[in-house]
Amino acid sequence: STCSTIFPMENESFDLVIFDEASQLRVEDNFPALLRGKQRVVAGDLNQLPPMNYFKKTNIELERNTSSYFNSLLDFCINKNFKEHYLDIHYRSKHPDLIAFSNHAFYESRLIPLPPTTKETPIIYNESNGVFKDGVNKKEALDIVSYLNESVKDHFSIGIATFNLAQKDEILDQIQIKCIEDKSFFDKMEIFNSNGFFVKNLENIQGEERDVIIISCTYGINDEGYFRQAFGPVNSHLKGFKLLNVIITRSIHQMVVFSSIPASFIKDGFEPLNSFSNNRGKAVFYGFLAYVKAVSKNKINEKEAILKLLSRNSEVFQENKKSDLVLIKFTNKLIDKINTELKSSFRFENNFSLGGFTYEIILKNKDVKILIDLNGKLLHGDYEDYIFDINRSKIAVKSGYKYYRLWTSNLFNNFDQEVYKLINFILLN
Repeated sequence: STCSTIFPMENESFDLVIFDEASQLRVEDNFPALLRGKQRVVAGDLNQLPPMNYFKKTNIELERNTSSYFNSLLDFCINKNFKEHYLDIHYRSKHPDLIAFSNHAFYESRLIPLPPTTKETPIIYNESNGVFKDGVNKKEALDIVSYLNESVKDHFSIGIATFNLAQKDEILDQIQIKCIEDKSFFDKMEIFNSNGFFVKNLENIQGEERDVIIISCTYGINDEGYFRQAFGPVNSHLKGFKLLNVIITRSIHQMVVFSSIPASFIKDGFEPLNSFSNNRGKAVFYGFLAYVKAVSKNKINEKEAILKLLSRNSEVFQENKKSDLVLIKFTNKLIDKINTELKSSFRFENNFSLGGFTYEIILKNKDVKILIDLNGKLLHGDYEDYIFDINRSKIAVKSGYKYYRLWTSNLFNNFDQEVYKLINFILLN
Protein backbone atom coordinates (compact mmCIF):
# COMPACT_ATOMS: atom_id res chain seq x y z
CA SER A 1 0.00 0.00 0.00
CA THR A 2 2.88 2.34 0.83
CA CYS A 3 4.60 1.61 -2.50
CA SER A 4 1.33 2.21 -4.34
CA THR A 5 1.09 5.61 -2.65
CA ILE A 6 4.71 6.70 -3.23
CA PHE A 7 5.69 5.27 -6.63
CA PRO A 8 4.24 6.37 -9.97
CA MET A 9 1.25 4.45 -11.32
CA GLU A 10 3.23 2.42 -13.85
CA ASN A 11 2.68 -1.16 -14.98
CA GLU A 12 5.37 -3.73 -14.13
CA SER A 13 7.59 -1.39 -12.13
CA PHE A 14 8.56 -4.32 -9.82
CA ASP A 15 9.91 -7.70 -10.91
CA LEU A 16 7.82 -9.54 -8.33
CA VAL A 17 4.85 -8.64 -6.12
CA ILE A 18 3.67 -11.16 -3.49
CA PHE A 19 0.32 -11.05 -1.69
CA ASP A 20 -0.14 -13.22 1.42
CA GLU A 21 -3.47 -14.02 3.13
CA ALA A 22 -5.08 -12.87 -0.10
CA SER A 23 -8.52 -14.14 0.92
CA GLN A 24 -8.61 -11.19 3.35
CA LEU A 25 -7.42 -8.53 0.90
CA ARG A 26 -9.91 -6.25 -0.84
CA VAL A 27 -9.51 -5.88 -4.60
CA GLU A 28 -9.92 -2.10 -4.45
CA ASP A 29 -7.12 -1.76 -1.85
CA ASN A 30 -4.60 -3.97 -3.67
CA PHE A 31 -5.27 -3.64 -7.38
CA PRO A 32 -2.71 -0.80 -7.79
CA ALA A 33 0.01 -3.07 -6.34
CA LEU A 34 -1.16 -5.92 -8.58
CA LEU A 35 -0.58 -3.77 -11.67
CA ARG A 36 2.97 -2.93 -10.62
CA GLY A 37 4.29 -6.51 -10.81
CA LYS A 38 5.86 -8.20 -13.83
CA GLN A 39 5.13 -11.40 -11.95
CA ARG A 40 2.39 -11.64 -9.30
CA VAL A 41 2.13 -14.36 -6.65
CA VAL A 42 -1.19 -14.37 -4.80
CA ALA A 43 -1.29 -16.79 -1.83
CA GLY A 44 -4.47 -17.54 0.05
CA ASP A 45 -7.27 -19.95 0.84
CA LEU A 46 -10.87 -19.63 -0.33
CA ASN A 47 -11.96 -21.75 2.63
CA GLN A 48 -10.78 -19.05 5.05
CA LEU A 49 -12.17 -15.63 5.85
CA PRO A 50 -12.97 -12.95 3.27
CA PRO A 51 -12.35 -9.28 4.12
CA MET A 52 -14.49 -8.13 7.03
CA ASN A 53 -16.88 -5.22 6.43
CA TYR A 54 -18.10 -4.44 9.94
CA PHE A 55 -18.64 -0.74 9.26
CA LYS A 56 -19.69 -0.95 5.63
CA LYS A 57 -23.40 -1.26 4.87
CA THR A 58 -23.52 -3.46 1.79
CA ASN A 59 -26.18 -5.65 0.28
CA ILE A 60 -23.98 -8.71 -0.12
CA GLU A 61 -26.52 -10.72 -2.09
CA LEU A 62 -27.05 -7.83 -4.52
CA GLU A 63 -23.31 -7.48 -5.06
CA ARG A 64 -22.91 -11.25 -5.43
CA ASN A 65 -25.36 -11.19 -8.33
CA THR A 66 -23.33 -8.64 -10.28
CA SER A 67 -20.48 -9.69 -12.56
CA SER A 68 -18.09 -7.13 -11.07
CA TYR A 69 -18.28 -8.30 -7.45
CA PHE A 70 -15.45 -10.33 -5.90
CA ASN A 71 -15.10 -11.38 -2.26
CA SER A 72 -11.35 -10.80 -2.19
CA LEU A 73 -8.19 -10.35 -4.24
CA LEU A 74 -7.83 -14.15 -4.25
CA ASP A 75 -11.34 -14.57 -5.62
CA PHE A 76 -10.60 -11.94 -8.28
CA CYS A 77 -7.37 -13.62 -9.43
CA ILE A 78 -8.97 -17.07 -9.66
CA ASN A 79 -11.81 -15.62 -11.74
CA LYS A 80 -9.25 -13.89 -13.98
CA ASN A 81 -7.61 -17.27 -14.69
CA PHE A 82 -4.35 -16.79 -12.85
CA LYS A 83 -2.36 -20.04 -13.04
CA GLU A 84 -3.24 -22.07 -9.92
CA HIS A 85 -0.95 -24.23 -7.78
CA TYR A 86 -2.34 -26.28 -4.92
CA LEU A 87 -0.11 -26.85 -1.88
CA ASP A 88 -0.41 -30.59 -1.29
CA ILE A 89 1.64 -31.19 1.84
CA HIS A 90 0.40 -29.82 5.17
CA TYR A 91 3.38 -28.95 7.35
CA ARG A 92 1.81 -27.13 10.30
CA SER A 93 0.13 -29.97 12.20
CA LYS A 94 2.52 -32.40 13.86
CA HIS A 95 -0.23 -35.01 14.07
CA PRO A 96 -2.63 -35.92 11.22
CA ASP A 97 -5.66 -35.80 13.55
CA LEU A 98 -5.17 -32.04 13.97
CA ILE A 99 -5.95 -31.36 10.32
CA ALA A 100 -8.09 -34.40 9.41
CA PHE A 101 -11.46 -32.77 10.15
CA SER A 102 -10.85 -29.71 7.95
CA ASN A 103 -9.13 -31.84 5.32
CA HIS A 104 -12.17 -34.08 4.89
CA ALA A 105 -14.82 -31.38 5.41
CA PHE A 106 -13.42 -28.48 3.38
CA TYR A 107 -10.44 -29.60 1.26
CA GLU A 108 -11.78 -32.78 -0.40
CA SER A 109 -9.07 -34.80 1.41
CA ARG A 110 -6.39 -33.30 -0.84
CA LEU A 111 -4.09 -32.20 1.98
CA ILE A 112 -1.28 -34.61 2.85
CA PRO A 113 -0.46 -34.38 6.58
CA LEU A 114 2.89 -35.54 7.91
CA PRO A 115 3.15 -38.59 10.22
CA PRO A 116 2.83 -37.90 13.98
CA THR A 117 5.99 -36.79 15.77
CA THR A 118 4.70 -37.58 19.28
CA LYS A 119 2.55 -40.19 21.01
CA GLU A 120 0.69 -37.55 23.03
CA THR A 121 -3.05 -37.23 22.43
CA PRO A 122 -3.30 -34.51 19.75
CA ILE A 123 -6.81 -33.34 20.70
CA ILE A 124 -8.24 -33.10 24.21
CA TYR A 125 -11.89 -32.51 25.03
CA ASN A 126 -12.97 -30.95 28.35
CA GLU A 127 -16.58 -30.63 29.45
CA SER A 128 -16.99 -27.43 31.44
CA ASN A 129 -20.79 -27.50 31.68
CA GLY A 130 -20.79 -23.76 32.27
CA VAL A 131 -23.64 -21.27 31.91
CA PHE A 132 -23.73 -18.79 29.01
CA LYS A 133 -24.95 -15.48 30.40
CA ASP A 134 -24.54 -11.91 29.17
CA GLY A 135 -22.33 -13.09 26.32
CA VAL A 136 -19.79 -14.93 28.50
CA ASN A 137 -19.20 -18.37 29.99
CA LYS A 138 -17.35 -17.69 33.26
CA LYS A 139 -16.99 -21.39 34.16
CA GLU A 140 -15.18 -22.09 30.88
CA ALA A 141 -12.90 -19.10 31.45
CA LEU A 142 -12.00 -20.32 34.95
CA ASP A 143 -11.43 -23.87 33.68
CA ILE A 144 -9.05 -22.59 31.02
CA VAL A 145 -7.07 -20.60 33.58
CA SER A 146 -6.82 -23.72 35.77
CA TYR A 147 -5.66 -25.72 32.76
CA LEU A 148 -2.98 -23.14 31.98
CA ASN A 149 -1.81 -23.30 35.59
CA GLU A 150 -1.81 -27.06 36.05
CA SER A 151 -1.48 -28.83 32.71
CA VAL A 152 0.34 -26.76 30.06
CA LYS A 153 4.11 -27.06 29.73
CA ASP A 154 5.66 -23.62 29.89
CA HIS A 155 8.06 -24.19 26.96
CA PHE A 156 5.13 -24.38 24.54
CA SER A 157 3.73 -21.39 22.70
CA ILE A 158 0.06 -20.97 23.60
CA GLY A 159 -2.94 -19.37 21.95
CA ILE A 160 -6.53 -19.20 23.18
CA ALA A 161 -9.42 -18.89 20.72
CA THR A 162 -12.94 -17.87 21.73
CA PHE A 163 -16.22 -17.74 19.85
CA ASN A 164 -16.97 -14.12 20.69
CA LEU A 165 -15.27 -10.95 21.85
CA ALA A 166 -16.89 -10.87 25.31
CA GLN A 167 -15.47 -14.32 26.15
CA LYS A 168 -12.02 -13.19 25.07
CA ASP A 169 -12.21 -10.28 27.53
CA GLU A 170 -13.52 -12.57 30.29
CA ILE A 171 -10.57 -14.97 29.91
CA LEU A 172 -8.08 -12.09 29.96
CA ASP A 173 -9.76 -10.76 33.11
CA GLN A 174 -9.57 -14.15 34.83
CA ILE A 175 -5.89 -14.54 33.87
CA GLN A 176 -5.17 -11.12 35.36
CA ILE A 177 -7.00 -12.01 38.60
CA LYS A 178 -5.09 -15.30 38.88
CA CYS A 179 -1.77 -13.50 38.27
CA ILE A 180 -2.50 -11.13 41.17
CA GLU A 181 -3.46 -13.99 43.49
CA ASP A 182 -0.73 -16.48 42.55
CA LYS A 183 2.92 -15.48 42.05
CA SER A 184 3.90 -18.81 40.46
CA PHE A 185 1.12 -18.45 37.89
CA PHE A 186 2.28 -14.89 37.21
CA ASP A 187 5.80 -16.23 36.54
CA LYS A 188 4.41 -18.94 34.24
CA MET A 189 2.40 -16.37 32.30
CA GLU A 190 5.54 -14.30 31.86
CA ILE A 191 7.10 -17.29 30.07
CA PHE A 192 3.97 -17.82 27.99
CA ASN A 193 3.94 -14.15 27.00
CA SER A 194 7.57 -14.32 25.91
CA ASN A 195 6.58 -17.17 23.56
CA GLY A 196 3.79 -15.19 21.90
CA PHE A 197 0.78 -15.95 24.11
CA PHE A 198 -2.53 -14.55 22.82
CA VAL A 199 -6.27 -14.64 23.43
CA LYS A 200 -8.32 -13.86 20.30
CA ASN A 201 -11.88 -14.26 19.13
CA LEU A 202 -12.56 -16.29 15.99
CA GLU A 203 -12.81 -13.31 13.63
CA ASN A 204 -9.25 -12.17 14.47
CA ILE A 205 -7.22 -15.38 14.65
CA GLN A 206 -6.51 -16.04 10.96
CA GLY A 207 -2.78 -16.19 10.20
CA GLU A 208 -1.83 -17.26 13.74
CA GLU A 209 -0.32 -20.59 14.82
CA ARG A 210 0.89 -21.87 18.19
CA ASP A 211 2.14 -25.17 19.66
CA VAL A 212 -1.02 -25.51 21.73
CA ILE A 213 -4.34 -23.91 20.82
CA ILE A 214 -7.01 -23.82 23.52
CA ILE A 215 -10.55 -23.29 22.24
CA SER A 216 -13.36 -21.92 24.37
CA CYS A 217 -16.60 -22.91 22.62
CA THR A 218 -18.22 -20.27 24.86
CA TYR A 219 -21.89 -21.18 24.28
CA GLY A 220 -23.95 -23.25 26.70
CA ILE A 221 -27.25 -23.36 28.55
CA ASN A 222 -28.56 -20.07 29.96
CA ASP A 223 -29.31 -19.49 33.66
CA GLU A 224 -32.77 -20.94 33.10
CA GLY A 225 -31.33 -24.21 31.82
CA TYR A 226 -32.27 -23.62 28.17
CA PHE A 227 -29.82 -24.07 25.27
CA ARG A 228 -30.62 -21.74 22.36
CA GLN A 229 -28.13 -23.12 19.76
CA ALA A 230 -27.28 -19.54 18.78
CA PHE A 231 -23.64 -19.68 17.70
CA GLY A 232 -23.46 -16.26 16.11
CA PRO A 233 -21.73 -16.15 12.70
CA VAL A 234 -20.81 -19.86 12.90
CA ASN A 235 -24.48 -20.60 12.13
CA SER A 236 -24.16 -18.83 8.77
CA HIS A 237 -24.18 -21.10 5.71
CA LEU A 238 -22.31 -18.38 3.79
CA LYS A 239 -19.20 -17.97 5.96
CA GLY A 240 -19.74 -19.97 9.15
CA PHE A 241 -17.70 -22.92 7.92
CA LYS A 242 -14.83 -20.56 7.08
CA LEU A 243 -14.78 -19.20 10.64
CA LEU A 244 -14.81 -22.76 11.98
CA ASN A 245 -12.07 -23.84 9.58
CA VAL A 246 -9.81 -20.98 10.68
CA ILE A 247 -10.23 -21.52 14.41
CA ILE A 248 -9.63 -25.30 14.32
CA THR A 249 -6.49 -25.25 12.16
CA ARG A 250 -4.18 -23.04 14.25
CA SER A 251 -2.44 -25.70 16.40
CA ILE A 252 0.97 -27.24 15.76
CA HIS A 253 1.19 -29.94 18.47
CA GLN A 254 -2.11 -30.04 20.34
CA MET A 255 -5.63 -28.64 20.40
CA VAL A 256 -7.55 -28.46 23.70
CA VAL A 257 -11.29 -27.83 23.46
CA PHE A 258 -13.43 -26.59 26.36
CA SER A 259 -17.15 -26.94 25.75
CA SER A 260 -20.37 -26.34 27.66
CA ILE A 261 -22.61 -27.52 24.83
CA PRO A 262 -24.89 -30.32 26.10
CA ALA A 263 -23.78 -33.77 24.94
CA SER A 264 -27.25 -34.63 23.60
CA PHE A 265 -27.13 -31.66 21.21
CA ILE A 266 -23.72 -32.73 19.92
CA LYS A 267 -24.90 -36.30 19.32
CA ASP A 268 -28.04 -35.26 17.47
CA GLY A 269 -26.71 -32.03 15.97
CA PHE A 270 -24.43 -33.48 13.31
CA GLU A 271 -26.93 -36.10 12.12
CA PRO A 272 -28.30 -33.69 9.45
CA LEU A 273 -24.94 -34.07 7.67
CA ASN A 274 -26.26 -37.48 6.58
CA SER A 275 -28.82 -35.77 4.36
CA PHE A 276 -26.86 -32.65 3.40
CA SER A 277 -24.86 -32.22 0.21
CA ASN A 278 -22.25 -30.00 1.88
CA ASN A 279 -20.58 -29.38 5.24
CA ARG A 280 -22.19 -26.11 6.34
CA GLY A 281 -24.07 -24.45 9.18
CA LYS A 282 -24.24 -25.54 12.79
CA ALA A 283 -24.34 -29.23 11.78
CA VAL A 284 -20.67 -29.18 10.79
CA PHE A 285 -19.82 -27.46 14.10
CA TYR A 286 -21.56 -30.26 15.98
CA GLY A 287 -19.69 -32.70 13.76
CA PHE A 288 -16.42 -31.08 14.81
CA LEU A 289 -17.27 -31.45 18.51
CA ALA A 290 -18.21 -35.11 17.97
CA TYR A 291 -14.89 -35.62 16.17
CA VAL A 292 -12.96 -33.94 19.00
CA LYS A 293 -14.63 -36.20 21.57
CA ALA A 294 -13.85 -39.31 19.49
CA VAL A 295 -10.16 -38.43 19.11
CA SER A 296 -9.83 -37.40 22.75
CA LYS A 297 -11.24 -40.77 23.90
CA ASN A 298 -9.35 -42.72 21.21
CA LYS A 299 -12.58 -44.02 19.64
CA ILE A 300 -11.10 -44.75 16.24
CA ASN A 301 -14.24 -46.20 14.64
CA GLU A 302 -16.31 -43.14 15.62
CA LYS A 303 -13.62 -40.82 14.31
CA GLU A 304 -13.40 -42.63 10.97
CA ALA A 305 -17.19 -42.67 10.59
CA ILE A 306 -17.35 -38.89 11.00
CA LEU A 307 -14.51 -38.34 8.51
CA LYS A 308 -16.19 -40.65 6.00
CA LEU A 309 -19.42 -38.66 6.31
CA LEU A 310 -17.57 -35.38 5.77
CA SER A 311 -15.73 -36.79 2.76
CA ARG A 312 -18.97 -37.88 1.14
CA ASN A 313 -20.37 -34.36 1.47
CA SER A 314 -17.24 -32.79 0.00
CA GLU A 315 -17.32 -35.09 -3.03
CA VAL A 316 -13.97 -36.66 -2.25
CA PHE A 317 -12.48 -38.91 -4.91
CA GLN A 318 -13.39 -42.58 -4.41
CA GLU A 319 -10.64 -45.15 -4.72
CA ASN A 320 -10.74 -47.64 -7.58
CA LYS A 321 -11.54 -51.06 -6.10
CA LYS A 322 -10.63 -52.84 -9.33
CA SER A 323 -7.09 -51.44 -9.28
CA ASP A 324 -6.83 -52.49 -5.62
CA LEU A 325 -7.53 -56.09 -6.63
CA VAL A 326 -4.80 -55.89 -9.27
CA LEU A 327 -2.37 -54.55 -6.65
CA ILE A 328 -3.20 -57.36 -4.22
CA LYS A 329 -2.69 -59.99 -6.93
CA PHE A 330 0.64 -58.46 -7.93
CA THR A 331 1.84 -58.19 -4.31
CA ASN A 332 0.98 -61.85 -3.65
CA LYS A 333 3.12 -62.88 -6.59
CA LEU A 334 5.97 -60.63 -5.42
CA ILE A 335 5.97 -61.82 -1.82
CA ASP A 336 5.73 -65.49 -2.83
CA LYS A 337 8.89 -65.06 -4.89
CA ILE A 338 10.71 -63.26 -2.04
CA ASN A 339 9.72 -65.81 0.62
CA THR A 340 10.70 -68.71 -1.66
CA GLU A 341 14.13 -67.24 -2.42
CA LEU A 342 14.91 -66.14 1.15
CA LYS A 343 13.07 -68.98 2.91
CA SER A 344 11.45 -66.27 4.98
CA SER A 345 7.95 -65.35 6.14
CA PHE A 346 7.34 -61.79 5.01
CA ARG A 347 3.79 -60.49 5.28
CA PHE A 348 2.41 -57.55 3.35
CA GLU A 349 -0.18 -54.81 3.48
CA ASN A 350 -1.33 -52.70 0.56
CA ASN A 351 -1.98 -48.95 0.59
CA PHE A 352 -0.20 -48.44 3.90
CA SER A 353 -0.82 -44.97 5.37
CA LEU A 354 1.88 -42.92 7.03
CA GLY A 355 0.38 -39.59 7.97
CA GLY A 356 -1.27 -38.51 4.72
CA PHE A 357 1.13 -40.47 2.53
CA THR A 358 0.06 -43.82 1.09
CA TYR A 359 2.62 -46.43 0.04
CA GLU A 360 1.43 -49.21 -2.23
CA ILE A 361 3.16 -52.02 -0.34
CA ILE A 362 4.68 -52.62 3.08
CA LEU A 363 6.70 -55.82 3.56
CA LYS A 364 7.33 -56.81 7.14
CA ASN A 365 8.62 -59.57 9.35
CA LYS A 366 9.88 -59.49 12.92
CA ASP A 367 13.12 -57.75 11.88
CA VAL A 368 12.43 -55.58 8.84
CA LYS A 369 9.73 -53.14 7.66
CA ILE A 370 10.10 -51.98 4.06
CA LEU A 371 7.86 -49.45 2.33
CA ILE A 372 7.68 -49.94 -1.44
CA ASP A 373 6.59 -47.29 -3.92
CA LEU A 374 5.56 -48.38 -7.38
CA ASN A 375 6.89 -45.95 -9.97
CA GLY A 376 6.90 -42.22 -9.16
CA LYS A 377 4.34 -39.46 -9.03
CA LEU A 378 3.13 -39.07 -12.62
CA LEU A 379 6.38 -40.78 -13.68
CA HIS A 380 8.24 -37.57 -12.75
CA GLY A 381 6.41 -35.40 -15.21
CA ASP A 382 8.15 -32.30 -13.89
CA TYR A 383 10.58 -31.11 -11.24
CA GLU A 384 7.89 -30.73 -8.56
CA ASP A 385 6.92 -34.40 -8.97
CA TYR A 386 10.54 -35.40 -8.46
CA ILE A 387 10.82 -33.31 -5.30
CA PHE A 388 7.53 -34.78 -4.03
CA ASP A 389 8.90 -38.33 -4.42
CA ILE A 390 12.16 -37.45 -2.69
CA ASN A 391 10.13 -36.07 0.22
CA ARG A 392 8.05 -39.29 0.40
CA SER A 393 11.23 -41.36 0.79
CA LYS A 394 12.57 -39.02 3.50
CA ILE A 395 9.29 -39.24 5.42
CA ALA A 396 9.43 -43.05 5.32
CA VAL A 397 13.03 -43.25 6.55
CA LYS A 398 12.48 -40.60 9.22
CA SER A 399 9.54 -42.63 10.54
CA GLY A 400 11.71 -45.72 11.02
CA TYR A 401 11.04 -47.66 7.78
CA LYS A 402 13.30 -48.83 4.98
CA TYR A 403 12.29 -47.43 1.60
CA TYR A 404 12.44 -48.95 -1.87
CA ARG A 405 11.17 -47.81 -5.27
CA LEU A 406 10.05 -50.49 -7.69
CA TRP A 407 9.55 -49.53 -11.34
CA THR A 408 6.81 -51.59 -12.98
CA SER A 409 8.27 -51.03 -16.46
CA ASN A 410 11.46 -52.82 -15.34
CA LEU A 411 9.41 -55.60 -13.75
CA PHE A 412 7.55 -56.09 -17.03
CA ASN A 413 10.79 -56.39 -18.97
CA ASN A 414 12.63 -58.65 -16.52
CA PHE A 415 10.63 -59.66 -13.45
CA ASP A 416 13.24 -61.97 -11.89
CA GLN A 417 16.06 -59.44 -12.19
CA GLU A 418 14.07 -56.68 -10.49
CA VAL A 419 12.95 -59.02 -7.70
CA TYR A 420 16.56 -60.06 -7.06
CA LYS A 421 17.49 -56.37 -6.73
CA LEU A 422 14.79 -56.05 -4.06
CA ILE A 423 16.03 -59.22 -2.34
CA ASN A 424 19.56 -57.81 -2.21
CA PHE A 425 18.16 -54.65 -0.66
CA ILE A 426 16.39 -56.76 1.98
CA LEU A 427 19.56 -58.71 2.77
CA LEU A 428 21.56 -55.50 3.18
CA ASN A 429 19.01 -54.15 5.65
